[in-house]
Amino acid sequence: MTVFLNGKFVDANDAKISVFDHGFLYGDGCFETLRTYRGKLFRPKEHLERLLNSATGLKIDIPWKITELEQWMNDAVQKNNFSESRLRITITRGNNSYNFIGAKTPTLLIVVTELTPHPQEIYTKGAKVEIVEAERLLPQIKSHNLLASTLGQQRKAEKGFYESLLINRDGYVAEGSITNFFIVKDKKILTAPETLVLSGITRELVMELAEKLGVNLEEKAFALQEALAADEAFLSGTTLEICPVTQIQERQIGDGKVGAITQKLMQNFYQYIQ
Repeated sequence: MTVFLNGKFVDANDAKISVFDHGFLYGDGCFETLRTYRGKLFRPKEHLERLLNSATGLKIDIPWKITELEQWMNDAVQKNNFSESRLRITITRGNNSYNFIGAKTPTLLIVVTELTPHPQEIYTKGAKVEIVEAERLLPQIKSHNLLASTLGQQRKAEKGFYESLLINRDGYVAEGSITNFFIVKDKKILTAPETLVLSGITRELVMELAEKLGVNLEEKAFALQEALAADEAFLSGTTLEICPVTQIQERQIGDGKVGAITQKLMQNFYQYIQ
């Protein structure tokens, strides 16, 4: 496997980062995860704009242009030559001593792995999700501080579920551990506002598709009990796309089947991809 590290393509086994890197010591960095369709990256500019916004929020000075980053990502995809790829681009403050302002030389890493498809069953029958009381730190910044996500990933693995929903300190359902979450009630879609969650790139596409379909969508905080009483529910994410949810813990959502609005969104998503 070939990775792009600080301006050079190197074998993954030879890639080295300092033990004094701020990303390792403090989680002081940001990242984006992308995927390809037929070898082409999905919405790369949107991902890179969010990456640079995250870096700005962390006060990490970025010396690269979006066009340079996009070219390196495309080169990394081509060099690894998987049938379909999952790509992660990471920026940290680098080896910056104990200085937390700016960055002398930020670390840039691009890793491409083969994309592993999700089981088809979760799209036809729906996914079962767990809950965990945790919340993302600074939702507007996609940082390396992923403790809430880690706890969610651990909980779903322990319980044998497909995803975990994060419940914040006020009792609201925010998002999944690595996804955004939506419910449908009385033919209206609800999803948590950007003040509570990271606004996913696929989440934004879901909102675009809902508008085109004429389905009312509102960004509004809602409690777990509202989610349990929903007619439908679904997740969105870069590699997951749009995935129906038919069970939260032991509670069935709606009639336990993939809902009509979720099906329409999935169909229109696949049409968009084509």
